[in-house]
Parts: sequence; C-alpha cells; structure tokens
Amino acid sequence: MQQPLKVAILSRVLPPHRSGQSKVLYRLLSGWSPEDYCLISNGEYNRPLYPTQQEEWLPGTYIQHVPTNGHMTIPKTHQFPRFLFRPLIHMLNIRYRARKLKQIIKAQECKAIVACTGDYIDFPSSFLASRYAQVPFFAYMFDWYAYQWTNQLDRTLARWVEPYILRSAAGIIVPNERMQEELRNLYGVSSNIIYNPCDEASLDNKSIETWPTEQGKITIVFTGAVYHANADALTNLVAALCQLNQPEIRLHIYSNQPASMLKLAANDDEWVVWHDHLSQEPAADVQRKADILFLPLGFHTGIDEVIRTAAPSKLGDYLASGRPLLVHAPANSFVATYVEKHQCGVVVDQDSPSALAMAIETLLEDSNVRKQISQNARNRAHVDFDLLKAQRAFREILLSSSTP
Repeated sequence: MQQPLKVAILSRVLPPHRSGQSKVLYRLLSGWSPEDYCLISNGEYNRPLYPTQQEEWLPGTYIQHVPTNGHMTIPKTHQFPRFLFRPLIHMLNIRYRARKLKQIIKAQECKAIVACTGDYIDFPSSFLASRYAQVPFFAYMFDWYAYQWTNQLDRTLARWVEPYILRSAAGIIVPNERMQEELRNLYGVSSNIIYNPCDEASLDNKSIETWPTEQGKITIVFTGAVYHANADALTNLVAALCQLNQPEIRLHIYSNQPASMLKLAANDDEWVVWHDHLSQEPAADVQRKADILFLPLGFHTGIDEVIRTAAPSKLGDYLASGRPLLVHAPANSFVATYVEKHQCGVVVDQDSPSALAMAIETLLEDSNVRKQISQNARNRAHVDFDLLKAQRAFREILLSSSTP
C-alpha cells in the first residue's frame, strides 16, 4: 500500500508487544512501505526482548525512550499537600516531551502525527508537538483517554484537556459506534470508525466443523490479559463452571502473565487450565478449535466509561474463527450490544454466574443456536473486521488533511 505522507505513530505499546493495541497497529501498518512511517514509544524495543516473535516486528523505524523530564518529580514535603504539585509536574513533563517529539518529527521529516491513547503524557504532548512542528494531529482513541485513569486528579486533568485536543484534531479514529456517539454527544466532534481488524488469514480459513472438537471434552477459551477490566467476569465464569459441575468442561486461558499472578477463585485448579501467551498464528488455531470462545468485560471496574466503549482487539478474531461466542459484559457496552444486535454470539449481560451457567447449557444442548451464531459471526467478521477495509480507511483518514 503506497502512503505518500510520512507519518509518526506514537503509542505506549508497539509491535511485537503482547497487547491488543500493538496487534492492531501491526495489522494496519503491515502493508506500508517502511519509509512511510516511524514508530515512537517510551518503551524499550529490541529483538532480544522478543526472541519468539521475530515475525511480528514492523520494518519501519523504531524510536524508543522518548523521555519525560526525569528531574520533574513530586517533592516530599510536609509544608504543602503533594497533590498540589501533581498538575504542575504533569504540565512540565508534557511540555518537555512535546519538544523532544518535535525534534523527532523534524528529523524524520514526518508530515503528520498519530497519537494513540494509553499513556497519560503521550496524548497531550503529541498534540502540543504537532503545533510546535506545524503538522496535522490525528487522535486514535483505542480507549477513552479521559477515563482510563483511576487517580481522580489525573482523571480531572485529562477531562479538562481532552475536549480541546479532540476539537482541534485533523481527524479522530474510534473503534466502534458507541465511542463515536459518546464523543459526539459530549464534545460535539465527528470521528471515523475503524473496527479493530481481524487477521486476514483467519477470514480465509474455514472453521473446524466438528463440535465438540474432541469428544468427551468441552474447551472454553480465553486469549489475552487478565486484569481489572475483565477479572470479575472471568471469576463469574469459574463460579458458573462450579455450578454446572461437569468435569468435561474446562476454561483454558492463554496469557503472557504467570499463572501464579492470575488466581481467580479458590477452586481455579479444578476448572481452569493456564497456558502461555501465543503469537498470532498459533492463537488463531486455538481459537478455531475452541468449543466456546469467551469474551468478558467487568461489571465492577471503576472505569465504567472505558468498559462501555471498549473494543477488545480479540473480538474480530473470535468472530472470524466461526466458533460459538459467549459474551459476558454489561448491557450498555459496545461488545454486548454489537453481538446481541447481529446475533453473532450468546450474550450474558447480568452479573450472575447462574445466568452464565444457563448460557453454557444452551450452547451445549442446542446445535441450531451454535450453528446460527457461528455463521453470523463469520459474516460480521467479513463485513466489519476485514483487514483490507481497515487499512484502506486508515490511509484515507490520514490523507484527508495535509495542514494543521
């Protein structure tokens, strides 16, 4: 794919980091010439850190360790409350990093900057850098920037700067209609939807026709990180399996976190099988062979706005697998409403292990339900999560403006 503008992409995580955001960036940029973009992050990216993921690097230039001012820290003093220094420190660090980003933009001869949400300092500093360098700024809202932070002062400051940044952006990219609608209602801004695309090979492959994949076993699969945004929903699933008490059913979790850190319930060992993280191709194979794919979002997270607008990158991959999808998420979340609307999975939107147990029983006993939702899932993957469509949309948005 030819891209006439060289673009700086700023993200907290970059390929081959084991996160959904880095996976989406890899897919969107995989067709670009390496001369047409550079990748900027405050993290560390070198091949010895990712020895098993050599095929998941992008060929473009990686620019690492873009600093904040390391000397700008909150002083320990008893004369003044420490929280009074927090806004000042943030502003100084934003300004300091913005000047460093301007130097990179100029040195790399970039004609635009795309800032991805996920880092508190990156988002405003990249906007400021775009003004310093006089290039267009594009906001990629993987999550809702203003509501990602649990610290109330940080959240207040983010909510103060976010509307100004978005109203001044050359373009805004969001992963679903729910976030698009909420940004329009709250800030009066328009945005462009790019669904987090699924792997192109997954759409070409046909799913395993047999169900269950292995007689005498029912495999429920979850791939990805376990954290506060989904932990209580996963715990509900373990409780549901305990209620069903069917020894042939197991939850298989594939994560880059050690099992010792991921205790969901006292009886995990009885119902949960922990696995290491898988790269894209093996993960797609595991998903195609799953008897049920589980997609959880939490009910008691403290980040309700983020959960409501969240678009897990695995959704497209799950749909493309053509296997039965079980969603456990709040009723007002994008994930629950999308799957319910298109009948491409079974949705449990109550915070209830018993309701989950009933949904699992439905999937076990009703072959017509399994067949219908699996067919609908493949259809939706082609319609909304096609990689070539996403790459084309991304390119067109960036070409839509060449001046700030």
